[in-house]
Amino acid sequence: MARRNRYRGTMDTASLASFVDYVNARSAAQCFIDQEEMCATAFFNLGTLELPGHGDYRANLTLTPTAPYATLLLANSARLKQKGIAEFLEDNRDFLEAIAADGSDMDLKRAIATVRGITVDARSRADHEDRDFGASRSALEEIEARAKNGEALPRSFVFSCTPYEGLDQREFHMRLNLITGEEPVFTLRIIQLERIQEEMAGEF
Repeated sequence: MARRNRYRGTMDTASLASFVDYVNARSAAQCFIDQEEMCATAFFNLGTLELPGHGDYRANLTLTPTAPYATLLLANSARLKQKGIAEFLEDNRDFLEAIAADGSDMDLKRAIATVRGITVDARSRADHEDRDFGASRSALEEIEARAKNGEALPRSFVFSCTPYEGLDQREFHMRLNLITGEEPVFTLRIIQLERIQEEMAGEF
């Protein structure tokens, strides 16, 4: 034959808008979504149980994280030294807001400065008690980290970005934790990340 008797082939894209335009320009598409993998497949000749088609003409969509969201996921729960967390905050200042220890907004420059220069105070106390038929001992160690200027460290950060092209912008609240030792180590943990990912999958 001079021409094919039907369409076939696969269109692959990471653009939600391109996928939607391509599918809407064709008729009788059947679309299936995988929320776990954030991907979708549309069949244009799948047919029905009574009249099955070949199923070899389709469009695939696989959403990829945006650069800010990918950076956020890499930083989540990672152990960062002072230089590492300061660079993360400075490199992503366009997406970040700082929250002070009392819950109020904190200037991001001040927050970065407190992380860059902190002082760790360690105080220990030991109590001993002797009795006629026994003795007791207790030890208490108190560790406090503050900025060199006396200001408390920020409690958390809010990272706002569009996680995937075509989805709504979201706010990710990140709790700041400090692990004291020979050298201070910070972690940023996204609060309720699984719930937010479920919401994004539902939106998709």
